[in-house]
Amino acid sequence: MFGLSIQQGLVDLDRGLKVTPIDFSNPNLSRKIYEAIGVGSGATTEKDWSYLKLPGIVPITIDKMVQFLCYLEQQCEQGIVCPLLIWYQGRLVGTTSFKGLENGLPMNRKIEIGTTILGIPFRGKGLNRPVKHLMMTHSFSFGVDVVVFKVREDNIASIRSLENSFRVTPFRITEDGVNKLIYEIDKNAFDL
Repeated sequence: MFGLSIQQGLVDLDRGLKVTPIDFSNPNLSRKIYEAIGVGSGATTEKDWSYLKLPGIVPITIDKMVQFLCYLEQQCEQGIVCPLLIWYQGRLVGTTSFKGLENGLPMNRKIEIGTTILGIPFRGKGLNRPVKHLMMTHSFSFGVDVVVFKVREDNIASIRSLENSFRVTPFRITEDGVNKLIYEIDKNAFDL
């Protein structure tokens, strides 16, 4: 998908991480993701997912997961987004995505790395940063010049993580009525 040749997945053997494209033909996909990031991961209340701010999706149910994956599949088929699964030591633990695509390709040599959703047992375990690093390294090696992160202003954990990891100053926008901070990481400032 999307010209960055991710079909085989991105792998960090030292950490036991793998990031792979979602296989929408898998009939058990909704259940597997639901179990990885939903109730099966210990997320049983709306508070467990309140940071996502996804109207109509949170709290996550199996029916909502099916609907959301149908939406993602349409976005993927249109070449707008490349949804991904995160595996840790052979176990599905979360999802993330490449966004800001046009016909499956980065626009203007920029690509956005979307929200990473990890199951509760895997939050705070140091997985998010290496996943983002894998995605950024892959993007930069395929000609992308800038990786973009959009973060809600009230998502303090993500803001701290990005600012500690990359030492960049964000700028503010309002998108769909939501205040966000935009972090742009230039290829020349990133240590491949």
